[in-house]
Amino acid sequence: MKDKQVVVMFRNWIGGSRDMYVTASKDGGNTFQPAVKMGNGTWKLNACPMDGGGISLNERGILTSVWRRENQLFTAKLGEPSKSLHKVAMLPLRPVTKTRLSHGKIRVKFG
Repeated sequence: MKDKQVVVMFRNWIGGSRDMYVTASKDGGNTFQPAVKMGNGTWKLNACPMDGGGISLNERGILTSVWRRENQLFTAKLGEPSKSLHKVAMLPLRPVTKTRLSHGKIRVKFG
């Protein structure tokens, strides 16, 4: 919150899409503006991904956000198209074998 400005980002679920939305209040959270979708893509997902994103306001009050969609990170300023930042490695859930090597390192083997 800056002065009485409150900004909230959340993952909505509209028509089966789990996209990030932002809403803001200028009166300390008593009332909020209509939510605005961040970025220009969508994530069709019939589940709750259990992750959100991050938001930041600069000294001029310009909002920038970052979030994950599937296996990619995205960033956007409010009202602008999103930009892809990085693909996120998604490791399969399989048994893990750890082996301690002689020089102090650990080898991890999946599956």
